[in-house]
Amino acid sequence: MALDVGDALFILHANGYEVKSFGGGFTAFRRRGSRRPPVPHRVVVLDHVDHPDALVQAHLDAAPSGRELLLIVRRETPALRATARTGAFAYVAIQDRSCSVDGTRLPRGVRAPKGSNYALFALARIMLATSRPTRQGKSKAASIDIGAPTRLSLADQLDVSQPYISFLLRKLPAGSVLRTDDGWVVADFDAIWDWHLRDYPGQGGARMAWQSPRSRATQEKDVSVVLNSASLLGDPLCPPGQWLESGATAVPAYGLTEPARARPLVMLSTYVTTDLTDWNYTVCAESTATVKLVEMRDPKAMLTAAAWGNPARTDPLLTASELAHEPDAHGPIRRLRQAALLYAAGN
Repeated sequence: MALDVGDALFILHANGYEVKSFGGGFTAFRRRGSRRPPVPHRVVVLDHVDHPDALVQAHLDAAPSGRELLLIVRRETPALRATARTGAFAYVAIQDRSCSVDGTRLPRGVRAPKGSNYALFALARIMLATSRPTRQGKSKAASIDIGAPTRLSLADQLDVSQPYISFLLRKLPAGSVLRTDDGWVVADFDAIWDWHLRDYPGQGGARMAWQSPRSRATQEKDVSVVLNSASLLGDPLCPPGQWLESGATAVPAYGLTEPARARPLVMLSTYVTTDLTDWNYTVCAESTATVKLVEMRDPKAMLTAAAWGNPARTDPLLTASELAHEPDAHGPIRRLRQAALLYAAGN
């Protein structure tokens, strides 16, 4: 079972730390009430730590200047505790519900799936967005007719090479796409949709859930504030924050009238934070949440949102993947599939 990075952030929070920003492989946190700026820590997730001295030193040597090290481990060991007393690094032990920061151990107490080929799933989502043929290779400037409507090739849209597109096309479900004289078309929409819903590995990062009695509009405003704050506190070496509405929050973009107020506000974000816990939001299970923040690890999520004409919301397939985390999701997912099929038929 993969370690839950979101759980690690809440363990830090429970032990008196404000996690001001998380994303891009680092987290910035500080002691609650401290006036010091949050300290950026490079995050390393490890299932086992057999020789902490050598392991920690190797990661410290590899860390860019100005960033500390935070280890997220399954269980702490006497050797790890002893090494951490130097204050050279911090750690969170998930099963022990403990952490150590600045050499002080506090008694209370996800990595992205291996081998995840996000480009393959992104290719499927781009191809499902249209019923028209799409060329495979990158466009050549000299061959573009300026007076004619242009359509980017698969390689252009994914920003990869033509040979890589050929490789990915062979990985799609057998018989689901077809090559024509004008390019590639989807031959079996349902086969690709079902495959994506079944096999997409998810975002692979921290998932954080809260509930609040505040109005939906107030919660939307609160989430906007904390996401802006988290991205502004980001490591200067990391890209600016980006986020997308997802789950039931994104459904109205596809012509459906889901009872969004009965379902949580879901945001996929490159940076997440525990700040909502300090705003009287209560940490809860995803099944009872009114707000969910999901660390966005899929590097193509923004790209495929734009391909479906909704750059502020996840595309229908990613939206369905998030809806699958909620109870009674079968009906909304079925209706979302039908809406996506109608959109593709007219695009």
